[in-house]
Amino acid sequence: MRSRSITLAVRQAAYDTIDSTTALVARVAANVLQESSVGMIVTDGDPQTNLDNTVVGVDFRYSNTRLPGGRSAEGEAWYQETETEGVSGDSSAWGLGMRFPSSSGLRGGVGISQYQKNYYPGLGFVRRRGVQQYNFFLNDVFRPSNSPIRTISSGINVDRIEYLDNGDIQSQSINLSVVNIDLNSQDSFNLDYSRDKEGLRDPFEISPGITISPGLYTFDNLNIGVRTGNQRKFGMGLFLNDGGFYDGDRFAVGGFFGWRPSRHFRTNVNYQYNDITLPEGAFTTRLFRVQLEIVFSSKLSWINLIQYDDVSEVMGINSRLHWIPQAGREAYLVLNHNLEDYDRDNTFHSSFSELTLKYSYTFRF
Repeated sequence: MRSRSITLAVRQAAYDTIDSTTALVARVAANVLQESSVGMIVTDGDPQTNLDNTVVGVDFRYSNTRLPGGRSAEGEAWYQETETEGVSGDSSAWGLGMRFPSSSGLRGGVGISQYQKNYYPGLGFVRRRGVQQYNFFLNDVFRPSNSPIRTISSGINVDRIEYLDNGDIQSQSINLSVVNIDLNSQDSFNLDYSRDKEGLRDPFEISPGITISPGLYTFDNLNIGVRTGNQRKFGMGLFLNDGGFYDGDRFAVGGFFGWRPSRHFRTNVNYQYNDITLPEGAFTTRLFRVQLEIVFSSKLSWINLIQYDDVSEVMGINSRLHWIPQAGREAYLVLNHNLEDYDRDNTFHSSFSELTLKYSYTFRF
């Protein structure tokens, strides 16, 4: 049996109303059953509050690549308990899942997980609490021989989230992949249909002056997409979505254009437009994103991302310089900077700036 462990401790200086603190993460795992593993994780600390917070968890990861017909199976079972100062009870989370992956033919999986209302990992992230989630997927992949088509696939994906206190639907999505075609040239086409449900307990202001009332909403959507391969000198894609949105309608269109003149340089320009009509009112949203990548060598790269949307009126800039002098050593210099149009007059002012330097060194012994 092989085992491995890792421990990370970080000392955080005081800022605003948060006292200086030390955050700790420890993980130990051991291989079992030839391809599987069991593990345990412990975290201590919360960098965002002055409250004591501890997480203890155990997990089992199953893997078997020796099934008949060259098939394989993988799954997991895990449990975590959090302890937060001033909070008692309903602070656990757990999950079970099983999947049967395959590059061709049928593949599928099923899973269930639960997050109690007081489950709070101070050094982690959880999307929703007080819910139980179910997921299921089944796909069929066909690989034609002697054809420009690499794969033709279709299938169904179901995701359902319920409130723990009464079992009502918080959200549900049933997505039917009618056809997804990938060519050997890496170009692709997809046609999808989805039926969604959203259960709102409280009024939700989706846009200034437009509020969606509590209730259970059901709506359908049709999605079409086509894109070229990333290896092309000039690449592009177009995506259309038409259907319902809560008790109204939504039409969305998006696309990208990419230019890759050499293996050292690549840029992409993305745009997304949403036109939403509700009984309470209508509004549009626009998202614009530009990505620029420069690869100087196998050791040095520079990636830049600029994103703007007309809802928050925030323009975000992320610039990352990555240097790998040799295997086991790497450094990052990252700049994050936000500009915001506070008065909605197309005049942007700096609202956030952060410069981070990180260097890691791997000791082998």
